[in-house]
Amino acid sequence: MPTSPPIDPSSGVPASELTLPPRLHRPRAVARALAVAECLFMSEAGPPPAERLTWLGRELDDFLERSGPDGRTGYLAALFALSLLAPLVGGQPRSLAAMPLEVRAQVLSRVEQGFASGLLLAVKAMLCIIYYEEAGAAQEIGFDGRCLVDSQAASERGQA
Repeated sequence: MPTSPPIDPSSGVPASELTLPPRLHRPRAVARALAVAECLFMSEAGPPPAERLTWLGRELDDFLERSGPDGRTGYLAALFALSLLAPLVGGQPRSLAAMPLEVRAQVLSRVEQGFASGLLLAVKAMLCIIYYEEAGAAQEIGFDGRCLVDSQAASERGQA
């Protein structure tokens, strides 16, 4: 199996390696969300693996397809508004996806501290819920699949 060339953490996952799954219901929305996700889940080692982002895109698309019309429309509207406002707030004349990863992180940080922070919060919340369902991502933060509180002990204390 051929290995991918090393990825410069400042540039993000090359678009050629980040292929959207076929037959998405909302490919443009997924691409916008992945531009945020790549930055959101970046670590000191760089952006998340391309395969994980591709998985996230497929799962997000499936989740949106199964959501009710109000929830789906609300999320898509927040994502669309964020994709328009973030470059303006950050003073960048290009889309989030076209920005280098480091610049995108700075722009999203400015959004998070400004009037459009609620839009970013909504987009990030959904991405986090789905992203950490993936076993590798959950392992990286030390989640072992078990509850943090022993349910029997909690019920004995009247907390369940």
